[in-house]
Amino acid sequence: MSLQLRSFFVLCFLCTKCVIQTGFGQGQGYSWCFGDSAYIKYVGGTMVAQPFSAAQSMEANANISDANGNLLFYVSAPNQAAYNFKIMDSNHNIMPNGDSINGYCSATNDAMIVPFPDNPHLYYIFTTKLTTNAWNPTNYFPYYSVVDMSLNSGLGNVTSKNSLLLNAKVTEKIALTKHGNGRDWWLVMHDADSSLYYTFLIDSTGIHNPLIQSIGINYNYSNNNLALNGMWGEMVFSHDGSKLCNVNLTNLDYFNFDRCTGELSNYINLFTPHLPPILGANWNYSCEFSPNDHLLYVTTNFEIQSSFSHLYQFDLTATPIVSHVQTISSISVPVLFGQLESASDRKIYIATGYATHPNYIFDSTSMFLSTIEHPDSLGLACDFHLHGFSLNGHRALMGLPNMPNYNLGALDFPCDSLSSIPPNEEMINSELNIYPNPNSGDFSVAVNSLLVRKLKLLICNSLGQIVFYSENEKVEDNRFIKIKAKLIPGFYFLQLIDENNRKNFAKLIITK
Repeated sequence: MSLQLRSFFVLCFLCTKCVIQTGFGQGQGYSWCFGDSAYIKYVGGTMVAQPFSAAQSMEANANISDANGNLLFYVSAPNQAAYNFKIMDSNHNIMPNGDSINGYCSATNDAMIVPFPDNPHLYYIFTTKLTTNAWNPTNYFPYYSVVDMSLNSGLGNVTSKNSLLLNAKVTEKIALTKHGNGRDWWLVMHDADSSLYYTFLIDSTGIHNPLIQSIGINYNYSNNNLALNGMWGEMVFSHDGSKLCNVNLTNLDYFNFDRCTGELSNYINLFTPHLPPILGANWNYSCEFSPNDHLLYVTTNFEIQSSFSHLYQFDLTATPIVSHVQTISSISVPVLFGQLESASDRKIYIATGYATHPNYIFDSTSMFLSTIEHPDSLGLACDFHLHGFSLNGHRALMGLPNMPNYNLGALDFPCDSLSSIPPNEEMINSELNIYPNPNSGDFSVAVNSLLVRKLKLLICNSLGQIVFYSENEKVEDNRFIKIKAKLIPGFYFLQLIDENNRKNFAKLIITK
């Protein structure tokens, strides 16, 4: 018999976790095509400028290479003011069906590529589409397309494109990190008019309905309140996937991220709203973590009246973080700091171009990237070089390729309950596993044989309130408990108690 209870609270203790691999040597992130025909590649321990690419984008680009670092394809724009993308193959030609991909070239990171978890030839491309001018936007919606690299003699073909991912207005930002099992992916987007984060699990069965979580700043996009407008800026994961940084105009949102459940927690605003809601202030633009994830770098750039663009460094190991920030560099406009990106040589590269709103100019200043040579070092020891890397006559303005950590490994403890594989003997011998997870409220619990008599099962929400309780559940074949619970979408903790009051815990995710 099941009872719905509202007035009890439980405290659920969850294990801590460690990451075993952060993967700066992965070949999938070696090749970068971006800006105005720029192309650089990791070769022999350093990034080296290549002859050319067919990229044409002020900001958004996405790239992916094979395990050996050979370019597979990339996402760019037909021109530097385009309201759509093109998908280019490794010969820098448009793929079959690769034109008119929903997207916008002047969005910080609205294009990203990930491989299918179970098929080495298939790739998802995630984008967001803006329908009108970026200074008076009406809507961004998220889309995905699919590339099959087994077609067209290995050069690839776009087999489906512009599929609506979610019927909701979102910001221009996309972030991706590996699931704790080291195989699947988490995709994170933010709603444009609220504090909601949409977190999608991507596994061998496809893209799941999003987990919806209200946390952090409440964005106020429709009223065009720039102090609360999170539409612009960049959102990135730390290299180990345990932290998420979300930059918007006047705030810098910082979270913990659980790679097993997709849950954000421990929100900190590293910037307090302090700028007037008008054009003419330094705006937070991009962020990137140091290779060891101990430091966070943030750029600001300008609009109209401001005189400087800045590069900041936050010490994430300090308490409070917001009191441990240093200015690494300040430059006078119209030269500005754009997007930051970590490379396989463990340096951070910065798009540092010449721009004046509304006429962005790809001039000679834009033929160089700036670099942070030792980004794990605190303060000026990080060794910032303005315009220290030549693009050999090619140019960038504000954007660099958006790439997740393709080589991030699994956590060093069991974290595969989110897979679509039914419970097996190995899972049953572990403490507690739920299948499937996420689910809509109809699921099974694989139990340890020592816990099969007189079981009590409790489910509590993120506030600690018990929302489902049952006793003496039938154990199928001494192995499984089948549960049907009417719960709203969200994160929950499941607790199983035997007659000796021994307790096991697991995280439960309910979707629509």
